[in-house]
Amino acid sequence: MITRRTLLRGTAGTLAGTLAGTMVPRSAKGAVVKQFQELPTARDERLHMLIMTAVDTAMAAGAVYADARLTFTQGMGIDVSGNLSEMRKWGGPTERKENLHVGVRAQYDGYWGFASSPVWTKEEATRLGRTVVAEAKANVLGKPRDLVMTANRGATSGDWSMPVTDDPFAMDVDELYDYLAGLARFIWQLPNDMHLGMIQQVRVSGAFLRQQKAFGSSDGQFVTQRVYRTGGHVGLLIDDQDPTRRIYGALDQITEAGAGLGFEYLRHAQVRDWVRQLYADLEEERKMPIVPVDVGKYLSLIPATGVADLVKRSVGIATEIDRVMGYEANATGTSYIMDPDAMVGSLKIGTPAMQVTGTRSSPGGLAHVKWDDEGVAPKDFTLIQNGVLTTLQTNREGAAWMKPSSASPDQPLRSLGCAHGVDASDPQVVHPADLRLHPDAAQDTTFDQLRAQMDKGVEFKTGAVSMDFQQSTGMMIAPAFKIENGKRVARIATPGMLFRTSELWGNLQALGGPGSVWRVGTVHMKGEPIQMGYSSVDAPPALFKEMSVINPAQKA
Repeated sequence: MITRRTLLRGTAGTLAGTLAGTMVPRSAKGAVVKQFQELPTARDERLHMLIMTAVDTAMAAGAVYADARLTFTQGMGIDVSGNLSEMRKWGGPTERKENLHVGVRAQYDGYWGFASSPVWTKEEATRLGRTVVAEAKANVLGKPRDLVMTANRGATSGDWSMPVTDDPFAMDVDELYDYLAGLARFIWQLPNDMHLGMIQQVRVSGAFLRQQKAFGSSDGQFVTQRVYRTGGHVGLLIDDQDPTRRIYGALDQITEAGAGLGFEYLRHAQVRDWVRQLYADLEEERKMPIVPVDVGKYLSLIPATGVADLVKRSVGIATEIDRVMGYEANATGTSYIMDPDAMVGSLKIGTPAMQVTGTRSSPGGLAHVKWDDEGVAPKDFTLIQNGVLTTLQTNREGAAWMKPSSASPDQPLRSLGCAHGVDASDPQVVHPADLRLHPDAAQDTTFDQLRAQMDKGVEFKTGAVSMDFQQSTGMMIAPAFKIENGKRVARIATPGMLFRTSELWGNLQALGGPGSVWRVGTVHMKGEPIQMGYSSVDAPPALFKEMSVINPAQKA
């Protein structure tokens, strides 16, 4: 059987020859399409020359250590949201872009210098190498700062690509568009198929990123790797004659942050089943009575997506070593972990059921890499064991700040590989790895079975979580249900949940089983100027006792 995709692949060579001429590339629907460039690898001699020119120049100017990064980033977005008549007018990506950045970092007398540029030439690499050392020297104040970097035991050279099934940048844009538009049309047809509420609005979109990263250092390392990020949104609004009952919902299985995957993230075999279930759930929810918030302490059930966000913010961000040491105090915040030497190994964050591990080697994870942005091969680690903090997320400099007694001849202090910069124009800082809150392995409890355990309480949907400057106290605002005798009996208007990190995880009563775990893409901000960090969290749903439920809309 010849599929459309097979045909497109078979004609790729002919199309490439045509596009190399004077013709302007266009999609089958007539939209002008920019052709993406091929990505360089570790075998690219010019790439190696530019990276090492910057490093060698910095070392010749007096640096004791230098590294250089080059990122070639390609992005594309497709949006088919709207009504059917609007969808017919659109014919391709709403956004296509490419950018290249070179970033150079050098250490002199314990101080860093950093500079970046969008220009990819030998002359510019030389200028950057001199500039960063001059900047580092300008940063030296008084006595030299004692800056130690743990050894990098990673490979000295290599090339790696994140495993994806369908590279969206190697596919015909019409194939991407047709799938998303077909999904939108499928959603519009649901009222006819299911004889339920009228759909007023449909949102379907996809966002794709492919990035080639090159890294070289004065340690003699030169590596390249290719990473992907695919995200999206699938949602619908069900109309009602009563405006207070109009209800919008989106697939939790597909998020804006996405995953470290290709187009297969959106073209999932179950996506239409997920949409049908979402529609049915919204219809059930729309018909429920709406009750005001009854402020108080309640047994609270939170789905896997909401738990993942709580893990990322109250644990993932709080355990970044530079936040713990106060280096984010003038930017996005510090941490409730104020004395790492005393607290690592003793600070109780949650109940003994709380186990959190970190990795950057899990396929599909947003933080999945072969080497971090300091060239370190990341190491899997346990962050919280039996509810107790066991380590912090580190880079090469941060690992040297850890308590020396935690090292041994067999396990010397080393970076866990958490250094990251969104692209080479951003300096490397510590960002969370992909985290996992381990489920209850003893019994495969489902979300519905957790609800059945509730005589009286509140079930939250996924919502917005915000936390204070030290990640110590927070608030979650989310749609919620009133639960009685294990069943949803009403929607709660404008509820919220206040918590302290230690109270939240100390009140953990039950976790879902292995079959209830979802992987959720998450985003956070760091640094000054702000850079975005992306990582995934695997989490089960969770039941918490005695949580403070409030009405955030109530005026004093």
